Amino acid sequence: CYSTVVGALVLIFSYFQMGNKSEAMLFLVLLGAACMFFSLKMSRLIILSAMPAAALTGVAGGAVWELMVSPLRHTLLGPSALESQSSALQACNSPAVRAG
Repeated sequence: CYSTVVGALVLIFSYFQMGNKSEAMLFLVLLGAACMFFSLKMSRLIILSAMPAAALTGVAGGAVWELMVSPLRHTLLGPSALESQSSALQACNSPAVRAG
């Protein structure tokens, strides 16, 4: 039950801070809030919260997994091709390279 709240917070943070604006993220948060509102009004409607609870728990679990695996992946495999390309572009666009 608590992991659902963590998943909603991860999605809200990702939506506003990380720039990952997706309608699916917003839908999950709003669906979770609506189901929680109606299930608090009538206890028989708690079954409505199963779908958003499962999805938001998956989001929380995915965020924890990414935090645990990302450093290990970088240690074993090194930076990905996209990260290497990004760092090379940043190095080429630095003020010292442009001035020289």
